[in-house]
Amino acid sequence: MKNLTILTSQIVLLLITSCGFAQESNTQLKDPRAFYKRCLVTSITGGPSTAVYTTWNKNGDMTHSDRIRGNIDPLIMEYGITDKIGVGFSRGGENYNINVNDFYKAGLPAENNIMWASTKYFTLDFSYHPFVTKRIDFSLFASTGFYRVEGSVYSNPVDNFGAVSCMPSKELFTYNGRGAVIRTGMRSRIYFTKRFGVMGMLYAFNGFAKEKPKSNPITDAQNNTGYSTMLTGLGGEFGICFRIFKQRGVKETERKTWREKWDERMSIRSANKEMQEETSDKKPLFRLVWD
Repeated sequence: MKNLTILTSQIVLLLITSCGFAQESNTQLKDPRAFYKRCLVTSITGGPSTAVYTTWNKNGDMTHSDRIRGNIDPLIMEYGITDKIGVGFSRGGENYNINVNDFYKAGLPAENNIMWASTKYFTLDFSYHPFVTKRIDFSLFASTGFYRVEGSVYSNPVDNFGAVSCMPSKELFTYNGRGAVIRTGMRSRIYFTKRFGVMGMLYAFNGFAKEKPKSNPITDAQNNTGYSTMLTGLGGEFGICFRIFKQRGVKETERKTWREKWDERMSIRSANKEMQEETSDKKPLFRLVWD
């Protein structure tokens, strides 16, 4: 009798445990999401940017400050730690045309005073995804990392007739500053397939770079090295995104062939047509209205 009681209690305990595991497995099933744990998203974007470009000389005196416009082209990768939090990195840069005589006191002739200033950054990104559906992924992000500002100005040699000469160009001025940058903003991704989608983002940034002072080869001449550069601005980017790694624990939806979808659509259309015919049969052909 005692053994029978123990066996009965073990069977009841086993049934309760089995029901608990079955209920747990059902609750773990999730709806498909555009961003989820262990997903990896890659984005290639580009767009316009505007920034306040400010420089200081090696003594700390501000040289020049002005708002300029440029363009940006980054590469973004993000990995989902949870369904709401992601980490990743961004790599890219902006390009601006600046007057080196104004910003760096280069003292170059007017025909050779424009420099193509390029910024490069590599940042570690942290993101939070407050709104995610099956197709839409909206997130807020903040990032910080390495920053670099560089550019050079070359002479345009011309011959006696004013045409561009085949002689090699001479470097007239160069700038190479390194520092740090912080960026913050919002991103929105919309997927039109399980893997591919489009992305747009708006952000603000602040980058600072400083060049190491160089010795001047000309004695008693002005030394225009050791300048600090800061860019504070806004940017907008648009591009494509690609997502890999399948979502785990998602509810499996029944996949239908194109033939089944076609038959289902035709049956719905036929049912609607029959309903319209039945409704039209009930309507009188003539209506007599007494005044």
